[in-house]
Amino acid sequence: MCDYFKIKLAIKKLTTDYPIDSVRFWGKVFGTQNDYYIIECKPGDSDAFQHSEGMVDDPDVQEPAEKDTKQDPPLPKSKWKPPPDVPAEEIGEGVNNRVYFVSSHACGPYTLLPLCQPKHVAASRMIRSYFTGDLTSKVSCWPPFPGTEAQYLRAQIARISSGTILSPRGFFRFLQEEEQSADLSDEEDEVLPIECEEDEEYVPLAIEAMELSDWVHSRPYILPQGRVTWINLKDFEGSESEESESEENDTVPSLKGLEDEPPKREKGPPILTPISEDLAINGHEPWRLKKFRDRSHLLISSLLWPGAHTAAKGGTFESIYVGWGLKATEVSKLPSQLLQAQSEILHEPEEMIDPTPEEEKCKEANENGEEGEEEGEEDEESEEIEISNPDSERA
Repeated sequence: MCDYFKIKLAIKKLTTDYPIDSVRFWGKVFGTQNDYYIIECKPGDSDAFQHSEGMVDDPDVQEPAEKDTKQDPPLPKSKWKPPPDVPAEEIGEGVNNRVYFVSSHACGPYTLLPLCQPKHVAASRMIRSYFTGDLTSKVSCWPPFPGTEAQYLRAQIARISSGTILSPRGFFRFLQEEEQSADLSDEEDEVLPIECEEDEEYVPLAIEAMELSDWVHSRPYILPQGRVTWINLKDFEGSESEESESEENDTVPSLKGLEDEPPKREKGPPILTPISEDLAINGHEPWRLKKFRDRSHLLISSLLWPGAHTAAKGGTFESIYVGWGLKATEVSKLPSQLLQAQSEILHEPEEMIDPTPEEEKCKEANENGEEGEEEGEEDEESEEIEISNPDSERA
């Protein structure tokens, strides 16, 4: 209850310091040293939040000193160029539709997190690292994360919000402008709706009659590119100029059949997709619905992101996250316990006297005599077989 009043006062202070249309408590992320209290805001004026781009810079990377190659003969330059970074979406669009303030204490002070970059989202999908509670610390993981914990936290917030923030079916509707643009577009370049607005004609359904199919995702899906809206990197500004500069001084002939294929547009499920259509996790449903005895409260918990919950009572509902900020993984199989190690020697060694040379010769003679007797017995048996077989004599 004490944190409730502290968070309420912190939200009141943020609304006075920044132009915010709406604000809510997003949740709490645990850390090994400190925890993160997170407040979600929808900006009213995006220009007031532009300074968030340079608030937390990527760690400086020292480039190695260039080698003096003036006397060396010129080497052919490779035609390969690293792909350009996917540009981030602007404030108020896509994954940056909302901004987030974070603090290690419920009462603040709260720090504005940087914008969500596509490269950070893509990297966060390949790692699994706990938070420390320090925004400036490096992320200890492999493959290395291209940023600090502030960028890692912002990427995880975007992923959790996209997959766990829910709303009743019919509470939101697609924007009319997006519906018209989707109808006019071709099937190949169809643009799926990514924004919605509240439907004023919505009539809430009774809690006792609600099932998983009556709840939908109210945040857009994040593409593998790390954005909500797909962008063609070949059309991105600066890519053509870099290619032209490399072709001028290039002496390596291009190989036939290795031309770059045109990129395919990435698509995902549209917004307001029922959660009952989500993929199963190891044969289990990704959501769990619980109704209380009085049938007036409902709780939906995510099994894909443990700690994400949506509570509903009457016509009101709210989503919150309280967890470690990590996605659920498959059940790990622990190795069986090793058997108890056996002792090297079962009995204590006994001392023996070495044989004399005469004893060794006698032993060898006895062994040779036994071998000679065995060979003689074999010869006698073979002679008896030949005599008993008349065909062998005729041959």
